[in-house]
Amino acid sequence: MRVVRRTTRRRRYRRACACYGPATVMAPGEPRALGKGLWTNRSLALLLVERYGAGRSLNSLVAGLARHGAVLAAPTLVGACAQAGVLLAPLVEAIRQRSQASWHLHADETSWKVFTPNGGGKPQRWWLWVSLGEDTVCFVIDQTRASSVLTGHLGLTEQADGTLTAPGGGERVLSSDFYAVYVSVGRRRAGLVNLYRVAHLRRYFPRARLSNPVQLEYWEKAWLDRFRALYTAHRELATAWARARDTPGPDADTRLAEAYTAWDGAIEAIDTARREQQASPGLQPAAKDALATLEREWDGVVAHRDYPMVDLDNNAAERAPRRPVVTRKNAYGSRTDDAAALAAAVWTVLGTAEKHGLNTLTYLTAYLDACGRAGGKPPQGTDLDRFLPWLASPDDLATWKQPPG
Repeated sequence: MRVVRRTTRRRRYRRACACYGPATVMAPGEPRALGKGLWTNRSLALLLVERYGAGRSLNSLVAGLARHGAVLAAPTLVGACAQAGVLLAPLVEAIRQRSQASWHLHADETSWKVFTPNGGGKPQRWWLWVSLGEDTVCFVIDQTRASSVLTGHLGLTEQADGTLTAPGGGERVLSSDFYAVYVSVGRRRAGLVNLYRVAHLRRYFPRARLSNPVQLEYWEKAWLDRFRALYTAHRELATAWARARDTPGPDADTRLAEAYTAWDGAIEAIDTARREQQASPGLQPAAKDALATLEREWDGVVAHRDYPMVDLDNNAAERAPRRPVVTRKNAYGSRTDDAAALAAAVWTVLGTAEKHGLNTLTYLTAYLDACGRAGGKPPQGTDLDRFLPWLASPDDLATWKQPPG
């Protein structure tokens, strides 16, 4: 990183006539998102990318800038990030609305620590939620792990009888693990289909073998072979479905029917084995627990048949929090609840930009340039729509994919 402090001396012009108005006229400076101050739009974008994109702690940033000759106090960086968060708010809200309207979401959550929430003095364990749509990545940091966070993001309203409804209705698909919140929301919201990741179920069988390696060695191997056959059948089904969608015809329909037959065979093999083994009185307790978990989440596995375009696993949602997890290791969390909300907002923007293959530094700089041209305020209307990747022009997307010039 190279820190440069640039001083621009703009030309001044003095009128020779006696007309009414200012005697001295000066050329306007470059439009800055934060107005007067040290931060150009590019340096502010770099600060956000380094702080939240690279997961660096505040002390690390202060020390790193000092090594390059930029001696800045920590409150200066905090204030600049907070002001940038205000400018990013409309962009974040547009991304969240887009995510809320997605027909399919990958969801996951992990712990997050907030040290002085609501002005208090005791660290508390909060939760970082992530939802991935087809073209969005949305983060929320909340103090609870309850279903209210998920229903709020999905735009669901709880009725008097406990059921959940959505304004637009329609079918929604949610890929997740089988944490109780996802299960509960799926049961209470008509039209919400839960898809459980198979890898999470598969891991219970090697764990069961550890309790009795001798007796459960071949039992584990047989189950891993069944899951392997299921993964193979799903890949063939996804390929055949995509081919039937893109190039429809008798040949594609035949291959799709064969792929469905292979999937049904793999599922039937798992279903038959689990039923027979559950009825066996001599099965080890750990193996029975693994089979009980498979039975409890069976509907969320079988439902994958109707959605071959969705992965069997939830790896996308599990990989998405890696950047926040790095920040959690380096900075231990957030100092306040406002700082946590700002982190979630910036991660939402960075994650969505990266999902579209954009260079985050170039993209943020362009957005802050637009804020500067708007007088230090966020762009509105069509000016804001330009920075939504799903509405942006091909020329803008091509420019934002390049490194900053």
